[in-house]
Amino acid sequence: MNRDDGGARLDRAVQVLMAARRARKWLDALPADAMPQTLDEAHTIQDGQMIRMGGRGGWKVGAATPDAIPGRAPLAARSIYTGRPTLSAAEFHFVGIEGEIAFKFGTTLDRASRPYAVEEVLAAIASVHAGIEIADSRYVDFRSRSALEQTADLGNNGAYILGPASAVLPTIDQLQVNAEIWVDGERIVQKTGGNSAGNVQRLLTWLANHCALRGTPITAGDAVTTGSCTGLEIIQKGSVRAVIAGVGDVTVTIV
Repeated sequence: MNRDDGGARLDRAVQVLMAARRARKWLDALPADAMPQTLDEAHTIQDGQMIRMGGRGGWKVGAATPDAIPGRAPLAARSIYTGRPTLSAAEFHFVGIEGEIAFKFGTTLDRASRPYAVEEVLAAIASVHAGIEIADSRYVDFRSRSALEQTADLGNNGAYILGPASAVLPTIDQLQVNAEIWVDGERIVQKTGGNSAGNVQRLLTWLANHCALRGTPITAGDAVTTGSCTGLEIIQKGSVRAVIAGVGDVTVTIV
């Protein structure tokens, strides 16, 4: 980061957010001397945390509506799990569960000289997965914080569980997908077309081009998740299973 006043402010934001994560002392808000003023600054704060968390293993991307400009946040490699992990609720401020569709990339997309076309991005996908995002926050009440503060806080991400690879094509239409969440054998969510962003191909193409231009490209092996198909469900503990029809299922146990 630059060592001018802006750079010092962004460094301060990284330090404050990482300290809250380590000490589990949640923030009412970012201090005035650590507040991002633009979306690019919020992204720079995200990048600083990735360095301190040991590196990135993927991305999350989403949008409020099918026409809205997408938003993104990196996923720390250490916070991505496979198999059927057991995680402690004590690791999080709260445990928010979202069933999602994720894509694993087999090709690095680092070309910044001209934009990637949808077809090029889809061709770079190695596999499709059901996923569970555990939403979390370093703020006492994340809903009361500005969009820039939430973006700076890794887009409210706590962890990500990537289910087994599916044979489904990456052209899957999530506007038609049925998604469910089960907790301890009881279905608590069932939705069809529940992702407000609509077309995942638009999201993936936007992300590929955005990241290439910023010099933080999608790389081979990255997992990219495209937003909640189920909405957010906050739980205390239990065996959680998300089912994405036609894609597969994924399980995590919270104790």
